[in-house]
Amino acid sequence: MRINNIVENILKEVSEEPEAEAKLIIETLSGQTLSQMITDNKVNNEEEIIQAAKKRAETKKPIQQILGCAYFMGEKFKVNEHVLIPRDETEILVRETVNIAKKLNNPQILEIGAGSGCVSCMISKLLENKPLQILGVDISTNALKVSLDNMAKYVEANRLVIRKSDVFSNVKEKFDIILSNPPYIKEGEKLQKELEFEPKEALFAKDDGYYFYKKIIDEAPTHLNKGGYILFELGINQADTVKSMLEKEFHDIEITKDLSGIKRVIKAKL
Repeated sequence: MRINNIVENILKEVSEEPEAEAKLIIETLSGQTLSQMITDNKVNNEEEIIQAAKKRAETKKPIQQILGCAYFMGEKFKVNEHVLIPRDETEILVRETVNIAKKLNNPQILEIGAGSGCVSCMISKLLENKPLQILGVDISTNALKVSLDNMAKYVEANRLVIRKSDVFSNVKEKFDIILSNPPYIKEGEKLQKELEFEPKEALFAKDDGYYFYKKIIDEAPTHLNKGGYILFELGINQADTVKSMLEKEFHDIEITKDLSGIKRVIKAKL
């Protein structure tokens, strides 16, 4: 039996996508693609691969944490238990920010809740030929350590700076764009098993999940240049409430849906 079949069989009881997870485990740990393995018909570390799959099956821990890495927008980022695992839908937040930044001269960008740094890293990468400055802030020192490692791999010096801050508490500058994928799950809400391994402070928010939206929206005008933009990733069914919060100070509000039809990103102009 080929190694990918063995791993898929181990994962099928715990994973909704055993084939995709098997591919991730095998290619990450072997350093080979599945097509290369079929051609060469040889894997030197089969036991290591099988043990990783068994750990995933036994603990239900996210495979990205077991491997210590996650792929986001085609790039490989370091992750651990101190940061959120990047989700595909967050790509919308990145691309909407990039589209705005392309129209600005030397854009100054602030990401609140930088976590692993993957969002800011990809914004910088997609705008690699454009002068810009990104400040990524997070309250978690452990998260900032991860973001610094990812930053060193993907971002040229001086394009991205990381700083410890509780939202705007340690931010004095003004920006053209402020973006955030804040904690937005209502406190006490039941999580699927895999999410229980991720940092609670990056998932849950007071006020039925709206605490950080309100705090950022209330304070953002002080930190935005005239005509500046604010962007958020949204939880399910949160778009209308966040839109009503924005309407007090912002205009040109637009909402973008993800591939499932969920209203996933909202942007507005000061």
